[in-house]
Amino acid sequence: MMWNLLFKTPILNILFLFNHLLFNNMGLAIIALTLLVRAVLIPLTLPAMRSSKKLKELKPELDKLKDKHRGDQAKYAQAQMQLYREHGVNPAIGCLPILFSIPFMVALYQVLVQVLSAETIDVINQNLYFGFLKVADLSQINLRFLWLDLAKPDPFYLLPILVGAAQYWSSRLMSSAGRGLGQPPGKEAAASAKKEDMHEMMEMMQTQTQFMFPLMTLIITLRLPAGVSLYWFVSTVFGIIQQKILT
Repeated sequence: MMWNLLFKTPILNILFLFNHLLFNNMGLAIIALTLLVRAVLIPLTLPAMRSSKKLKELKPELDKLKDKHRGDQAKYAQAQMQLYREHGVNPAIGCLPILFSIPFMVALYQVLVQVLSAETIDVINQNLYFGFLKVADLSQINLRFLWLDLAKPDPFYLLPILVGAAQYWSSRLMSSAGRGLGQPPGKEAAASAKKEDMHEMMEMMQTQTQFMFPLMTLIITLRLPAGVSLYWFVSTVFGIIQQKILT
């Protein structure tokens, strides 16, 4: 099966390799795997962040185009794309890191569920590339990390709260840099009440998204194995640090 070949089996092997190297500690193995995945995605993440930064810098120019082509959406869209081409901006590139990270998270979820079941130990060994990674039974796989059983949801809900908080911080960083850029200075800012209303509506939608997505993340991770939540948390924190360095 192509999915197993490209994602699930490699993730299983890398996870057990890190587990072998990191003192039979599956929590440290998941953290190391997360950092590896983020490192692999850097060639996609950095262009996406740079593109987002350029988009925010172009906001005043986009506002001028909106005023110039008010009422003619086709001409505005054409002028907008021309502006993007002139500055080498591709808005769609921002979706690539998310699209590429989802398969890794799904594969990790499947691997942890598989590792949880004692009946699948033979299947696990059959999919490990090297003999030194194989285990005799599940007692050799340490799924305890801090207060967590990595194959089960966090019973104290601390990790989901941390994931939600990290997601909120990330969303706030992404939205705060562009806040206020859409409102031209001086007389132009007060030229149109309709434009002010539109600006306020966009700010309200942005604020709602800033709170809703972290809340959804928290609710989802309440039921996920703690290992997947740990991956999500470390990946989000890595993204925050990366964004801070870039901006």
